[in-house]
Amino acid sequence: MDPSKWRTCVEQRRCSICGEALDDEIAFVGGPVSIANHLFADAGMHPECATYALQACPFLAAPSFGYLNQHKAVDEGMAKNLDAVNQARPVRFGLGRTRAYRLVRLGHGGDIVIQAAQFDSVEWWKHGAKWEGMTE
Repeated sequence: MDPSKWRTCVEQRRCSICGEALDDEIAFVGGPVSIANHLFADAGMHPECATYALQACPFLAAPSFGYLNQHKAVDEGMAKNLDAVNQARPVRFGLGRTRAYRLVRLGHGGDIVIQAAQFDSVEWWKHGAKWEGMTE
């Protein structure tokens, strides 16, 4: 992720997909652990943009997609993978809808992540389609 774009989205309440201002309802996408803990590395989205990402993003929609174990050289400050983020692809992803969030630091001197407020609802997705096998 690009730290400067992430910061702009978080501080100005902009959608991390389209860049437009977020409305009252904010969507966060993550695996079961992120949904349960309300902790996210990725900035919030419009619910419509989050739905699009769950259908079109290879990591979210393609069951065989995962992070490569190869590290390519990237200019310092251009992108960052958080140490706290599990690189394994979850079997399913949740789309949590909330109205607020705040920044929190993990541990003593750890990464700064987004903590979503209580979810109004959670939808589960698997292989690019809404999954009715798990509800919250």
